[in-house]
Amino acid sequence: MKVYSFTGKSGTGKSYQAIRVAKENGVPAIIDDGLLIYRNKIVAGSSAKKCESRAKAMRTALFNYEDQRNDVQKKIKALKIKRILVLGTSDRMVDIITDTLELPRAVKRLYIEDFTSAGERRIASDRRNNHGEHVIPAPMGDLKRDFAGYFMNPQRFIRNLTLSNDETDGYEKTVVMPQYSFNGNYTINENVVRDIIRIVSRQYGRNIKVTNYYNNSRTGSFVIVLDLKIRKTVDCMRSCINLQRDVKRSVESMTSFQVKRVDLNIKELVLDREITGGLRKRKENIERRHNN
Repeated sequence: MKVYSFTGKSGTGKSYQAIRVAKENGVPAIIDDGLLIYRNKIVAGSSAKKCESRAKAMRTALFNYEDQRNDVQKKIKALKIKRILVLGTSDRMVDIITDTLELPRAVKRLYIEDFTSAGERRIASDRRNNHGEHVIPAPMGDLKRDFAGYFMNPQRFIRNLTLSNDETDGYEKTVVMPQYSFNGNYTINENVVRDIIRIVSRQYGRNIKVTNYYNNSRTGSFVIVLDLKIRKTVDCMRSCINLQRDVKRSVESMTSFQVKRVDLNIKELVLDREITGGLRKRKENIERRHNN
């Protein structure tokens, strides 16, 4: 096992540069903020970015939690990883991480100053300190299961850094705003959520009607509850599941906030013949008025 350390002050762009540095040194695995990332996929660990406080985030980044530590150690052995890049704010922090994970000390020390200009580090620092943005060198899909913060637009961050294009641009990075870095309270406008639900539910109009909705407005654990009136059909439950999925995806896509779950309350179940009869009767009444 060969360990490479990659260090720099907090907010200078280490996580953004990690994929490039690993690739240049022929290293397939990265340890960053509590995660083990192997070939651009999160394979073990827990992200410090999902923690609600800075204290918990630091303990997570240093693998102080036994379950997380064991998970990463087992995966390193299972994948037979021979080279690994460990990120930290100092050589001392990297040494603490490697000692905790029972890995060898770093054979090569790399520093952010060797890979970025002072201007690039200033831009990265501004995004971190003034906007609360953090980069995770892994795809958004790997994080969405349990991340409770805010997903930023990664392309904006990449453009602002004005970094040169190279082969590592093909590897996906995710820009997030963890809960502990929020500057103030973030809320989602009620009208926005209502309009998204209304638009999504239109495609289910023949079988499902959303009669009311509620949400807890907590961006860290955003929960949506829908009250439904549904028509009893063979696949009515499947339609409800699809609506549940589509509302969650649409709200996340249009607001960038992670939805913890969408709960459904079926308030009224209408027989198929009742809805059909009602529609036919309404049509007959319209035709009768038109003829008169």
